[in-house]
Amino acid sequence: TFYDITTSNSVTLSSAQNISGILTINSGGTFTTGGFLTLLSSASGDAMIGPVGGTLSGNVIAQRYLPNGTSVRAYRFLASPVVGATVADWKISFPITGTFTDPNTPSDFGGAFPGLVSSSPSMYFYNEPLGGAFTARYATYPLNGNSTSTSSLVNGTGYAAYVRQTAPITLSVTGSVRTGNNVTVPVTNLAGDPTDDGWNLIGNPFPAPINWSSVTIPAGLNNAVYLKDNTGNLGAAGSYVTYISGVGTPNTYTGVIPSGEAFFVRYTTAGSTNIVFKEADKITSRNPTFLRAETITNILRAKLKVNGRQDELVIRLVDGAKDEVDNNFDAYKLTNDYLNFSSLSSDGKKLSINGALSLSTKSPLKKFPLVIAGNGTFQPSGNATINFSEFETFASGVDIYLKDAFVGDSVKVESKSSVYTFSITSDPKSYQDRFTLSIGRANIVTSTQDEAPGSLISVYPNPTEGIFTIQLSNKFEKTVKAINSIGKEVGQIELTNEDNLLKGQFDLTSQSSGLYFIQISDGNKFYMKKVIKK
Repeated sequence: TFYDITTSNSVTLSSAQNISGILTINSGGTFTTGGFLTLLSSASGDAMIGPVGGTLSGNVIAQRYLPNGTSVRAYRFLASPVVGATVADWKISFPITGTFTDPNTPSDFGGAFPGLVSSSPSMYFYNEPLGGAFTARYATYPLNGNSTSTSSLVNGTGYAAYVRQTAPITLSVTGSVRTGNNVTVPVTNLAGDPTDDGWNLIGNPFPAPINWSSVTIPAGLNNAVYLKDNTGNLGAAGSYVTYISGVGTPNTYTGVIPSGEAFFVRYTTAGSTNIVFKEADKITSRNPTFLRAETITNILRAKLKVNGRQDELVIRLVDGAKDEVDNNFDAYKLTNDYLNFSSLSSDGKKLSINGALSLSTKSPLKKFPLVIAGNGTFQPSGNATINFSEFETFASGVDIYLKDAFVGDSVKVESKSSVYTFSITSDPKSYQDRFTLSIGRANIVTSTQDEAPGSLISVYPNPTEGIFTIQLSNKFEKTVKAINSIGKEVGQIELTNEDNLLKGQFDLTSQSSGLYFIQISDGNKFYMKKVIKK
């Protein structure tokens, strides 16, 4: 067994050889396997074929070690890193059943699966043009009447296969390796249903890990990858792992796609295109750890924990993004098996990573409704927490508030209040439409509400030519301030007590037309009321 092999010359294998590290073929080098090369895979790491500058020919046997972090039976999202492999290759490592001609039987694998139903489908591919809801587009594979030996594992296509073993297993596939800088994988958006169209389950085409940040993204493709972690290897069994433009959920995921891994992408333009993979997309490390090329700023990470489950979302403010959903900075929210936590874009799309346009003079405040949901028989209930992190990446002068509509309160997100604890009851309002995150300049987002309660305050006329009256409950303090849209105080007045109400007039006649905020305090919290000057 070799660890690494590097050649710039001509090499031809004449006997079986194993490699546990990296095969590197430099420019001018020729490597002929003769079908004798095995890329080993174990808990210690995967062998790989690094960037090929010369010529590689002949079949290789590519292994893939499958860990099982929670020792469960689960669907695994798999792909073949070679050309010419068939379902029969995988059938040796785990039972595959269905209506094809040669499914596994209960007597296979030493009778380890006595309840196995040979005709029950256990393997699928994702048929995007089929149409319908997202989960309705899985199609059984191998096809009815075919055999596993004639059913190809198409390189670049992803498969969902039910692995019944609860311990780690090692897969092996045999075939040739695609090389060069024009390794194409097709994606489509063909069914005519904008709600769930464009999702494609594809596979890493190389026998090497790839760095998604290095892949050239074609026009119309959402720049995110979506992997399903069904066995808890990344900490949340039954959840999707996402990555886009330097940001991942969970934060431990950095956009590395292992060899033999299938993942979802979304093509948002009607029609079809190709993703073109190149040799430089490979990561030349047996145990890759991808480090961000730059520090990500203006990012807020929120992790919801309830009923022993957890899910995480990210909100990011970045130049060049859009408040509505966009392909460059937003990752859609695919539904997890259990708990689901997401934020809404300005056009109402559920996102796991929400990249919105940076704060500006014209837009000094951003609001993000949060969505908490279960799935199927799992519904959130009981004590819950939201843990906030990375808020320190925002510049000083930017405040973040979590509004809790169910209890009528809000908290400032900061180091001394980075965990919010609450309870989910049988009342749907205790989690549905309950939370909103506000991010804005300090003099804009100082309130516990987006507006003061209407029953306690009135401002009229509004819109105003300049002079308007303020009337408050006497629970508030007498001093009120006016703040413009860039957070600058433009005036304050003292209200007088008349018949148990606080009243006064504000004059914005000398100020320019636009949006203003009246800041009010009850001694403990601040409230804002919007006023528009014509």
